[in-house]
Amino acid sequence: RVDAEHHVDGIFVPSVDLFFKNKGTLPVELQIRPVENGAPSSNTIIPGAVCVLEPEDINISDKPNTENALTKTTFTFSSPVYLNSAYDYALVVITDDYGYDIYTAELGKQILGTERIISKQPFVGSLYRSQNQRTWTPIQDEDLMFRINMCSFQNAGIAYFKEDKTKLPTSNTLYDAFEVHSDAMEISSTKLNYYYKGRSNTTGYFDAAYTSIRPEEKINLTERKVIANSSYDQTDFDVRVNMLTGNPAVSPVIYHNRQNLIAIENYINDTTLTSNNFVITNGGY
Repeated sequence: RVDAEHHVDGIFVPSVDLFFKNKGTLPVELQIRPVENGAPSSNTIIPGAVCVLEPEDINISDKPNTENALTKTTFTFSSPVYLNSAYDYALVVITDDYGYDIYTAELGKQILGTERIISKQPFVGSLYRSQNQRTWTPIQDEDLMFRINMCSFQNAGIAYFKEDKTKLPTSNTLYDAFEVHSDAMEISSTKLNYYYKGRSNTTGYFDAAYTSIRPEEKINLTERKVIANSSYDQTDFDVRVNMLTGNPAVSPVIYHNRQNLIAIENYINDTTLTSNNFVITNGGY
């Protein structure tokens, strides 16, 4: 469970450390799932919270230590995983190889290398076993040995998005208005501010300063601008996103491959009308 008292806005988890005694010859997969009715969910995985390691990536040890990198195995997600506060989550370890042994803490047993007895569970929760990932059998006297790593963010950062000239038309793309569509997430205590620069179709100059915009909103321009002008090798359209947070445990999220620009050209003509199409019935005075 994410401690809501200390992490009211939640946390981002880049990786999880597990500790193995033995390993087999097949891969091991780690997932983070929500807890439903006191047990790991049977069909829901937290988005992005999956990591698969091959046997050669698994470290084994007879004396596991959270501070010794040689005794831990780090499962790193493709991007940090957001976990909301006050919710229960489960670490689910999956393999088809019985050769793996993973360290747990068992009530009433000695801590390895010491004479100390484990007298209480260090975490709220239970260890479960499952043969099919649907039904779970609790093991009340044991807890998994693990460490969850947490991100610590700076209070500000900047992301830039520029057009890919290799994927644009060879001829000019003119526009009088535009919309920026940004797939992003603002968590409590975080903020995203958007700005843009463009190139004038009349002068060919690129804007010297950024102009504030809002995503998903049509921006009407005071002058026509251009993208993909073959006369310029530099950027023709540039979006800057300021990322802010008041809590180092969380950050706004921008999905870099889900940013889109819609350029709108106002095309108005005379609809092929000529003087022959008009008959004056009363010229007036």
